[in-house]
Amino acid sequence: MLFRSWEFCSDSVRDTAYQQLTKQARAIRHAAVATALSDVASAADDRAHHLATAAELVDEIGPVASVSPGISAAAVTALAAAAERALDGGRLRMATRHATRALDLLAHATDTSRPVSSATGCVTGQLLVVRASAAIDRRDAAAAAADLDRVQRLIDRGDDVVLSDRKSTRLNSSH
Repeated sequence: MLFRSWEFCSDSVRDTAYQQLTKQARAIRHAAVATALSDVASAADDRAHHLATAAELVDEIGPVASVSPGISAAAVTALAAAAERALDGGRLRMATRHATRALDLLAHATDTSRPVSSATGCVTGQLLVVRASAAIDRRDAAAAAADLDRVQRLIDRGDDVVLSDRKSTRLNSSH
């Protein structure tokens, strides 16, 4: 598959065209773009964005026939990986943005009647640690402390929060 990017001649033309689509059509298109990007390693962050946008739209409007019911889980997985890559690459704002977006999708899943996976606490903890690590690197102690407090509450209530050796080392060396 040849990956070619394209863009509109101006942001206002893009925004106008996008607003003409229904939310259902947007969700379908974002999911389709994510599928098309699945084999393009260099487009993993773009894929995460399109999965997340499709998931957010489905969360807002309800199930869409042409969009997988597992779109939210796929989006969280892709955003978590994107957050890790951004953190590893020193792109702290992007790591925070991806982790926050994934956490928001997880929070919406737990606020609705949809079943929540037993791994939700673990994923939530991992995302909070990524976001706390980015906050530490940005010298934002308050944000880091808030996220680490949430991780501690997850541990206290018995959720499995697994930290890789790399994450534990990173947090310990950042103090």
